[in-house]
Amino acid sequence: MSLTATDSPSRRPRRKPRPKPRGRIANAPVTIRIGLPAALVFGLIYWSVGEWVDATASLQVVDGQGAVPEGLRIELFAHEPEKSSASPTAKLADFESPEGALQFTADDLAGSSALARVSAPGFGLSWSLLEVGVQSKIELGAPAIAEGKIFAPPALLAGARVQAFGGGSRGVLLMETETRGDGSFTLEGFSENLRYLLVRVFQEGFAVQELDWEIRGRSSLDLTLEATKLLKGSIEFCEGLMTQPMELRAYQVPGVSARSDDQGKFVMKHLPAAPLKTAILLSSLPPEFTHRRLQVQANDQPVKLVVARSAMVHGQVVNGNNGQGVPAAKVYHEHGPAGLEIVVSDANGYFEIGRLPPGEVRLDADIMIQTRAIPSDPASAMRRKLIQGHVIVDCIEGETLPDVMIKVY
Repeated sequence: MSLTATDSPSRRPRRKPRPKPRGRIANAPVTIRIGLPAALVFGLIYWSVGEWVDATASLQVVDGQGAVPEGLRIELFAHEPEKSSASPTAKLADFESPEGALQFTADDLAGSSALARVSAPGFGLSWSLLEVGVQSKIELGAPAIAEGKIFAPPALLAGARVQAFGGGSRGVLLMETETRGDGSFTLEGFSENLRYLLVRVFQEGFAVQELDWEIRGRSSLDLTLEATKLLKGSIEFCEGLMTQPMELRAYQVPGVSARSDDQGKFVMKHLPAAPLKTAILLSSLPPEFTHRRLQVQANDQPVKLVVARSAMVHGQVVNGNNGQGVPAAKVYHEHGPAGLEIVVSDANGYFEIGRLPPGEVRLDADIMIQTRAIPSDPASAMRRKLIQGHVIVDCIEGETLPDVMIKVY
């Protein structure tokens, strides 16, 4: 039997080899196979660089021609914008920078921000707020002079202490002087590039006075003081905290403070004249202790500030309409050494807050939310709305009160 052409082994068709299995990425288009890894690499680089940048604050100092001033000095001071903080604040560090540019870590700043006082021979003093993740620049100018006069009816006031700050009431102290016999004073040595100075004045028998002074144009400043009285009082210490000298501050009155003696007695000067009132705070109180807010006015005497062990409250902020926990709500009370104790609720609305004095205390909670202008109309515009609520709790000294609920509406 003869073989036909189709039967011949040499003419038998060959099978195509099966392709090897490939993964999903290998089967993906080229733009994904190459672009995705590249994007990941660049993303990691950007993230790492971003993390590094965000972790530092930078300051560049130049003169009017863009050159670095010789003998440049940068002094760092604590930035404490809270209404109960000291003013001026404590000095943190001192740097000399021949390059005119410095980078500061959060450790240098003692937090996320600090105040810088900048000086160089032949130039006026300037200042800057340094913040982590922010690049700041100062152009130093020639030293400038400003004149003013202090009045205390019915006469001019000699020997008053005049302070000048950059950055407002919670800014950095740039210079200090005293009034002359005719009540006049001169501030000199600040940079001509500064536009404003905060001027604060102290004098025995008068309330502290301060004013934002626009010094561009060098217009003279006339400031009138108001007579006030002394505040006298004492601190009553509790078990566990021995009687000792402590610092007291006037809430929302920057620069006004006092220090108690070994028996806990104190005298505070320069408070606003009656009938204006302020709260007196024991700013140096250890964290496990607190005191009830004490509202006073000048000439109140004697007053007593009672120290107690802090109570604690555990609770939850809930929506009063549906009972669900409210995350990121602000929970606060007005007692303790800061004048306002604030915490934020967690993802489920739970919170824990301390520094509560014994007895009845009001706890407040609030949060700003987005809602429809017309709730029944899904097409209506969105608007911001504050929902809030409060509860009265009865605290026991040194103990924790659990399961407190604050409904917000």
